[in-house]
Amino acid sequence: MRVWKTALLVLFHTTMKLLTQEILKDFRRIGDQSDVADPIIVCKFFHAASVRTRYPTEFNEEDGVFFGFVIGIENER
Repeated sequence: MRVWKTALLVLFHTTMKLLTQEILKDFRRIGDQSDVADPIIVCKFFHAASVRTRYPTEFNEEDGVFFGFVIGIENER
């Protein structure tokens, strides 16, 4: 995700706040979903010039890493 934020900075010469306090509260409330068969998608991240859309289901605050689904040319989990 850090690479993606850097790419936005280069393309638009500005930064966006992608992880708001409200979204962060949702991640904290939902917690670990690694053993859940049908996890809750917390939000949607996309870029109009990209073919990928990211649907995070978890966020590790210590590492700043999202876990979830990526839909693009190939679907990733």
